[in-house]
Amino acid sequence: MSARRETPAFGTEIIERLIAPETRSQAFREVQIARQGENPRNDWQALPMAAFELYHQDLLVTECPQLAGAPSLYMVSYFWDHATYSRYFSKYRSSRSGGFSPVEEAHKPQALVRVGGRSSNWLPAGQNPDLSLPPEEKLEERVIVFLSDQGQVVRPFGGDNMTEGDVFKDLNQDGRYERVYSSNFRVYDTREGEPDIRVQALRVEAVDLESERLFYLLLNWHRYQSELVPTWGWAVRDLDGDGIDEIVLGPIENESAEPEVQVVYRWDAEQGQYVGPSGSFEDHYLLLDPKLDLWDELRRVKAAGGLQYEAIAEANAPDVLAAEVPPPVYDWRQREPYRHRSLVDASHADLLHFMCGWTPVKATSSNEPSPSLAPTAPSTATAVASGSNHRFEFKQAWSELDPRAAMFTFVESNQSHVHRNKFTLYYPTHLKQAEHADWVVFSSRQGPGVEVLKSEQEGAGRYWSAKYSRPLPEKYPAGEYQWKWELGRVDAERTRWLQQGLWWLAQIRSDLKVREPGRYSSSAGFSTNCFPTDMEAAPPSLRLLTAAGASLIDIKAERASAYSGSWRDEFGPEQYLGFAQQLFKANEGGLYRERLRDVSLPQVLASMPDLIADLKAGRIPPQLAQAIVRSVGDSAEGSLLPLLKEIEALVPDRAAFELEWQRLALALEELGDASDIGSFRRKSELEAQMATLEQSMRDHLWGWLREPLNLAIRQLEVADDVEALSQWAQRAGEPGALWALVRLRDVNTAAWSEVLSQVFREQVRWRTNIIRYLANQDRELAQALVESLPRLQQLKLLPSLAQNQSAANMDAATIQSLLATMCAPSLDAKTRVAALRKLLPKNEPNTIERIDLDQALLELLQSEMHPSRDPWPERYLVYDAALFLLLRNQLPPPVELYIKAANTGWNEFSFGSYLALMLHLAVVNESSQAHAWLLDWGQRYIEQDAGGWGRFSEFIYAADLHRFGAFLQRLATMDAHAQEGGSALGKGRQPELKHGERYHMARRIVAVWTEPDPLTQAKCELLLGFNFGYRYGPDSLYHVTMRTKARLQENVKRLSPAQRQAFADFIQWCETAIEREDLGYHSRQYFEWLSDTFVTAAE
Repeated sequence: MSARRETPAFGTEIIERLIAPETRSQAFREVQIARQGENPRNDWQALPMAAFELYHQDLLVTECPQLAGAPSLYMVSYFWDHATYSRYFSKYRSSRSGGFSPVEEAHKPQALVRVGGRSSNWLPAGQNPDLSLPPEEKLEERVIVFLSDQGQVVRPFGGDNMTEGDVFKDLNQDGRYERVYSSNFRVYDTREGEPDIRVQALRVEAVDLESERLFYLLLNWHRYQSELVPTWGWAVRDLDGDGIDEIVLGPIENESAEPEVQVVYRWDAEQGQYVGPSGSFEDHYLLLDPKLDLWDELRRVKAAGGLQYEAIAEANAPDVLAAEVPPPVYDWRQREPYRHRSLVDASHADLLHFMCGWTPVKATSSNEPSPSLAPTAPSTATAVASGSNHRFEFKQAWSELDPRAAMFTFVESNQSHVHRNKFTLYYPTHLKQAEHADWVVFSSRQGPGVEVLKSEQEGAGRYWSAKYSRPLPEKYPAGEYQWKWELGRVDAERTRWLQQGLWWLAQIRSDLKVREPGRYSSSAGFSTNCFPTDMEAAPPSLRLLTAAGASLIDIKAERASAYSGSWRDEFGPEQYLGFAQQLFKANEGGLYRERLRDVSLPQVLASMPDLIADLKAGRIPPQLAQAIVRSVGDSAEGSLLPLLKEIEALVPDRAAFELEWQRLALALEELGDASDIGSFRRKSELEAQMATLEQSMRDHLWGWLREPLNLAIRQLEVADDVEALSQWAQRAGEPGALWALVRLRDVNTAAWSEVLSQVFREQVRWRTNIIRYLANQDRELAQALVESLPRLQQLKLLPSLAQNQSAANMDAATIQSLLATMCAPSLDAKTRVAALRKLLPKNEPNTIERIDLDQALLELLQSEMHPSRDPWPERYLVYDAALFLLLRNQLPPPVELYIKAANTGWNEFSFGSYLALMLHLAVVNESSQAHAWLLDWGQRYIEQDAGGWGRFSEFIYAADLHRFGAFLQRLATMDAHAQEGGSALGKGRQPELKHGERYHMARRIVAVWTEPDPLTQAKCELLLGFNFGYRYGPDSLYHVTMRTKARLQENVKRLSPAQRQAFADFIQWCETAIEREDLGYHSRQYFEWLSDTFVTAAE
């Protein structure tokens, strides 16, 4: 609970600093700090200046004169960019921003500083251009704060400090500003089934210390979005040209429209208020006494029953309410149909835009850094990419540049065209030289490990590299503990260059070229998680440390892998680490005096003769120390136990921040998977508190070593003790138990087998893991363990036992056992599906040519779809049985069962929907029943106005249902260049389109169906298939892609030799355009798969 705010005072000096543009931000920050309570949501004293400037954008100061020569008030207003701010600093954000923290305006290049810092519709004051005059029209959404001429914070309007739609103007020409603004209220109705009422209060108040009210009126007292009565609006106009504004009311078409004037209020100087029609309880408005309390008047009107004009309209129009429910706002039936015109004269680029929604990027021959923002670089700094989806590349010639220029050239030359069009790269202007680092610590994205570079005598560098494999406890009993250490030396010049280059790389920032209010960005790239999910791994990171262990740079990825290729959003941690990885990789050839050499653990320790002293003094990076301790423990070298004991003697008591971190982590764990709003906020608060401790934890050597050291000592103490290893290995899932099992295998194979057998017998949850592991390591033991169980329990483990057997090499006994597993109704569906998929590889479903397999699939489908079973046809077991029965095509499919399943499906467009199987029956099996069902279902879907028209259009195209051509024509947009937004494909009745258009996807399908020119039709068909593929992914569109390939084959036969050549040229042009568009490897591969159809058919 925040303490009650005191009214802060700053003196006249704060007004002078607020007026001056160069000191305005800092002065207003002091005001906001003074105004905040003891526990503020945003602590401006703790948060950096960049955070304050991001939250308070476009700061303006307006002088507000007072009557009778009284001292002026000063209004500070700003744009509240909460969305952008939240990406970086909000307490309740779920993840960090994809970019680095923003830079203060004062440290940006001049080309990026907002000129004048003034909104376009605010004008400079005549006497002092550093002050701003409000515009004549209604204001955009801003926040306002008032101060007296003595620097005292005042609140003339209480908590009404948002200005969206307000007017600030000297309406009555008395020399001071008036504020015209409206507030919306909800009038709750406690009667069941009665909707709440919305009402608008319109006020005119003087901008002075007392906020004298000059006008008070209620309007729009009706149900939200009422269909019986119009909404009214207000405006300020000088109707008679006397220089004094009137207030006008009347109906409006939308919130931004001007009212159709029906009521006028004029200023009466004698009464000191606006006067005009009083209205009544039967009118759309009601004039109230401005001298009375606002809330008392609202309660009085509510007690009297409120304004009755909506009830009167309802009584006079009973036929409207008795009629059928009106159609939704987005009603395709009301639209005139789209008529396709031939696209034969369209250019390649226009066709691509029409069918896929994007304009191809022109090739660029160079990408020189911007001279105003980038460091000067020699001509060697040529671009490596013109915006294609490439892997980051570092040119060896750039290593001859100074580190500052080299890093900027490196990043800018690897920008994708998407990023280049949206962002400007720059260095903050106050940075002149790199800070000196003694250590570079890099956790690579090339698998779990750490790379360390240390500056030693005369600046030369020593290099350590540790790569390891440490399986997770839950992967018991599979996994190996392996370490690979490498050593090398680096010459002094390259050591300095790399350290400074990594420091400068971390200083690069990216700013949006055009501000996008409300924009929440996510880091969108094309790399994937590079670490095996069964291995212990940490997200990549890079640290630059001083000799004393202080962090200069500490950058940690938010994901398990960093970008190594094109990126589209802010330059941030993932991008930095992707560039750093390429920097290490590119320099390996010329970086080292001697080649890296593999070394043993004793050699690693010998390279650190002062290890104990360095640990005691905190002069060694925590990641390197942790790698050494873990490596010693995993090695099982008992002779190194004294070393670990010596390190253990150095371990201090837990620091206060360690204890607090433990407490917070435990509280977070206790919340578990709770997802209610209270738990979400509590989790966010805990995570925010942990974030404040994170850097302390990362800098604290013993926070990294405490637990690994305890585990390593235990490992060495029992390394050769068979009994102790056996007892530890039996505790499956606990830390170190898997290591003990692996060590036991090396020490005593018989004991290892006995432990696995015992865990198998006594701990049911590990049985599947053990059989899956032993199927590869000791199949005879695995077979024996399975056969020791009752038959039903054997069946449950058979898919795991057969995991390394392909369907092509499977013996008859295994096939029969897996069939039994698949058909066992008492087993869980997951096990049965696993057995089915072992027998039926998706890419080659007919590998096993046994009719009893098809009969088993049919019987499974019939039993699961029996009336006695709960209808749930979307589950994987039933769906897979139905799917493979169709793909194998050995038995006539039971169409009635498929129809039954499709009729009970809960979501026709969900993954695994029976709609796809009905399409297969109609398209591939040419089932008339399925085709009739599709027609009937499609008609019912349209009549129900079920939404999801994008997917529905895809369904019509896949099934080739020309009967719905008229529907598509009505659904299609009328704008040739209109594109639906990403969420329009499944939003339903009123999709989120860019400018209110209809579905352009429908128009594309109509174009393919009705284009008269065969060459143009082939081009459209190819691009439509590709558009479906890169939007949804080719795997989910089997029938769409099959339809596309079939149509392409038909179209090719209609083309003349000259047209075939033209089509081949078009394919090549498209491949180039797709390469430049940054759509990713899978998109290029998918296009090649489609276009190969043409090549095959042409041959």
